[in-house]
Amino acid sequence: MSLRERNRHNTLVATQRTAIELFVEHGFDQVKVVDIASTAGMAPSTLYRYFPTKEAIVLWDEYADEYGAAMEEALTRLPPFAALREAFVSSLAGRYESDAEFQLQRVTLLYETPAIHAAATEAHFEDLEDLTTLLEPHLSKKHRAAASLLASAALLAAEWAFDRWQATAAATPLADLVAEAFDHLSHLDELA
Repeated sequence: MSLRERNRHNTLVATQRTAIELFVEHGFDQVKVVDIASTAGMAPSTLYRYFPTKEAIVLWDEYADEYGAAMEEALTRLPPFAALREAFVSSLAGRYESDAEFQLQRVTLLYETPAIHAAATEAHFEDLEDLTTLLEPHLSKKHRAAASLLASAALLAAEWAFDRWQATAAATPLADLVAEAFDHLSHLDELA
């Protein structure tokens, strides 16, 4: 990662954390972009360059690139659904546990705020398309059409785990919930 990319990433992280703190303290609908920008020490126009909407601030996941890299690596040595499971458990869930308090606040906002939940549902379709595209080359020609089914199942398993994790205030580690959800669907490895 170049210095410029690192600086951009650090700005995104700091801005998101500032915004989440404000949302938790005052409520998502009561906090304006100008409030976030002012607290983060930037102009609203600068904040909009990083995040086009308030919802996007909450939805941004600083670990998304790590997940993608873990997914690509796991696909080189595991059946597709097992690779999805490993990548979700090790890269995504593991990272959330190391930053549990903040991530729990972020995920809870997503589930409890209708505007953010609606934006997450819309983003889900983009994730589904990206994951399907990533899986297709790793499936036999006979099962290639099932790539979207595998991607949907993986995203649904992750959704189930995140929902249980936030609903129980992280009583069970997210990695364990993700593994449990994927284990219930492990028969999908037969679609390799």
